[in-house]
Amino acid sequence: MKRIAPFLISIALALPAWAHEGEDHGAPAPTAAATEVAPRAATVTETFGVLVAARHGGLTLYLDRAETNEPVTGARIEVESGALKTDAQPVEPGVYRVDTEHFALPGKYPMTIAVEAEDAADLMSVTLEVPAQAAAALPSSTRPTSWDRAALWGASGALLFAGVGLVAVRRRSRKPGIEGTTP
Repeated sequence: MKRIAPFLISIALALPAWAHEGEDHGAPAPTAAATEVAPRAATVTETFGVLVAARHGGLTLYLDRAETNEPVTGARIEVESGALKTDAQPVEPGVYRVDTEHFALPGKYPMTIAVEAEDAADLMSVTLEVPAQAAAALPSSTRPTSWDRAALWGASGALLFAGVGLVAVRRRSRKPGIEGTTP
């Protein structure tokens, strides 16, 4: 009986270390840099430089000053491409976002970008090319939905508590020895 508790505890503690699917531990797979990079285009004028990247269900624009490469904050950016005409919203300093599915299909998308900052304004033209492989790889959301790890830890905790509970019940249900003797 005394060996059951340590056995149950050791099993409960070893559960997270058990092998599970999804990890090969063999040689790493070769990476394909060209297919994993988001479609992007860049243009530079005398005043501003902009990098446009199609990712996560929209466009991300990186805006900086052409001479100093300093991020431009507080700018008003209007993006026009075909039927799309929208304003970009600031995300962080020098980074702006346009949420749209307009660039989800493969093809060439010529666009005009109008930038108005505190001290300057500029009109830029760029063409974004979305290849077929990149369009298939552009998810609208990249949030992982894996419950494997949480389920494993939950099961480990439940087994640990069951083992501790079993030990406590066993100790409580023991009958005292004969009076006057010590066990």
